[in-house]
Amino acid sequence: MASFYGGKDGRSFVIAKEFQSIAEMTEAFRQGPDYTEVNFDEYVLINTVNKNSPENGQLFRRGYDFNSDRMINTYHLGVQNPGTEDQKAYYIESINAGGAIYVGTIVGPAGRAPRMNFGLYSDIEEFRAVYTIEDNSNDKDITTMIQHLNTTYPEGISANEQIYYFVKWVVDESEYYFALDKDLYNQDIAQSIGWYSIDTLPKTGADSFNLENDLVPAVKYSKEMITDDYGRNHKQIESYQDTIDWIYCTVRNENGEDSTAHLGFRIPSPVIELEAESVDPYYGRNDGGNSRVFTNVNLADEQDTSTHPFYFKWNLKIPRGIKGDSLQNIRVIEASNDVVTFALDKNGNLQYNEDGTIITTSYEGQSDDVIYKRQILVGDYRCYDRLLEGETYLIYLGDYNQIFDISFKDDGTVDIIYTHDDAVSYSKLINWIKTFTFDENVGKLDVTFNNDNIDPIDASLQWVKDISFSSDGSIEIDYSNIDNKTLFKLINWISNFTFDKESGALEITFNNDNISKISHVLNYVKKMELTDTNHLIITHSDPALGEVDLGAINSMVAAPEENELVKALPINGIWFVTQEIEDETV
Repeated sequence: MASFYGGKDGRSFVIAKEFQSIAEMTEAFRQGPDYTEVNFDEYVLINTVNKNSPENGQLFRRGYDFNSDRMINTYHLGVQNPGTEDQKAYYIESINAGGAIYVGTIVGPAGRAPRMNFGLYSDIEEFRAVYTIEDNSNDKDITTMIQHLNTTYPEGISANEQIYYFVKWVVDESEYYFALDKDLYNQDIAQSIGWYSIDTLPKTGADSFNLENDLVPAVKYSKEMITDDYGRNHKQIESYQDTIDWIYCTVRNENGEDSTAHLGFRIPSPVIELEAESVDPYYGRNDGGNSRVFTNVNLADEQDTSTHPFYFKWNLKIPRGIKGDSLQNIRVIEASNDVVTFALDKNGNLQYNEDGTIITTSYEGQSDDVIYKRQILVGDYRCYDRLLEGETYLIYLGDYNQIFDISFKDDGTVDIIYTHDDAVSYSKLINWIKTFTFDENVGKLDVTFNNDNIDPIDASLQWVKDISFSSDGSIEIDYSNIDNKTLFKLINWISNFTFDKESGALEITFNNDNISKISHVLNYVKKMELTDTNHLIITHSDPALGEVDLGAINSMVAAPEENELVKALPINGIWFVTQEIEDETV
């Protein structure tokens, strides 16, 4: 159904993405199909960090002509003509639209937001100071500058015995301005927002308020002094300021956009005069001094100043302080029915009846303390609540309970006698060895204890008393409480070793017959000689081999070469090649 008020129903749309600037949007759209975060014909919104930017709230639709030369306006905040006296402001620059189509603006620029900050004059004066950084690096990246400030000056720049919260950063004749969020530091939180970029440095100004003409005291005194009935000197009052006076005017600019209201006050500052005298601490008590619960009355008298609303005068009577309570004469006594004590609350203070009298109690110890005349701890509580000279009350502090005596019995029982509590007996508490006997000849061990908590020990210990060796390798072991043992021929060793180097005969005999006698003839080369005919003669130790003629030596080789007959020889050593090489005899 069409609207009664005219106009067609609106068509819904979806904002696919937000960009912080028009330049950022066009840079993305100029990528054409390579940019896929926003589809063609979808809507995007420019959401700038500075809400006063002319770009803020502009709505665009992504078009298809990303390669065309169509231009679109973007805005820059800064000085359009560096080096001149131009103020920092927004100026227009035309850039390639990248296919973006302007639809409209759905958010207008934010209005002026006046802010009032009340504080001490000296604090505001120091806070508004500006620190200048001269930088020759030509690095104009705002993010880099903020990172440097946050890292180097997280709590402000300390210089010239002052903390700076505003910075003017000069790079290649360009100026950039930054501020530190000092308010968050004042809130004692763990981490502040830190430094951030600002458009311009703060506009500052100062004025004074004439105390003589605009802010006046409620009374005016003469220079002459008068003496009152007490002999005290006072300035004499000549006149009173009883009204608040103000004046105002309003100024508008020529366009009627801004207006400034100038409002001035002449305000009387209240004047309160006090006269005081010291009185007895029990002065003006409404109970006549007989109770702890009381109220001081008639301590302040106001003089008749009703005709002067900003002038007040009082006469005060200040009671002197009551002495502090004390606990004294702490002592140990025997419990008795004659002992009357006073009740204390959980904080150790005396307890009182509704009429202000102290609650008394009889001794509240164990029922048999009096019978057995046990010892208790008491003290005198000195209280000045009711009387100037104070009152003394006996209070029960607790049982005086210490160990009076400790005794031990043969069975390990421990008896403890206390000064207050009943004696306590711990049966067979301590165990110890009563007797210990040991017969080293037979290994007999007998141990008895002082009580039956531990059974007696009756044991036979076995150990080796002596060990001896025989020549045939037998071992004889002498034990403490069992028969001796003999381990026959347990250990074998060589008893004799002979060798005849001439014949190579080797003979080994052992200490017993566990290992048979060893007889063996070793065959080795006893002698090598070279005859006049270059024959190599080898004489063996074994007579059966005798002398062997290896033939005439043709050559000597240090290692085998390509010769098939010698390639299997080891590569180390010197080898003689005889005339019988063809028979593979080397």
